[in-house]
Amino acid sequence: MKRIGFLVNPIAGLGGQAGMKGSDSLDGRMAALGLGYSKTAGARAYECIARIREDAGFHMIAPEGEMGGNILEKAQIPYESLGKHGEINNFSESQ
Repeated sequence: MKRIGFLVNPIAGLGGQAGMKGSDSLDGRMAALGLGYSKTAGARAYECIARIREDAGFHMIAPEGEMGGNILEKAQIPYESLGKHGEINNFSESQ
């Protein structure tokens, strides 16, 4: 059986939608969200992973929550949890 690690960066693409140079900074993320832009990485990851739902022979591993587990649960794909991680918007800004 093949093991597949499934990991999603939930803020990927957020800065590009808003015409910014990425979404690495907390200020940039908050500005984009404040302007009404939304996280789309999860929806895109779901489109991809839902295609293999019917394919047998995979053992998925992923973190719980928006970094992978929520998407697998929505697609009804069982997975081995790597643990629960905080929501991206709650991470403190690093130097």
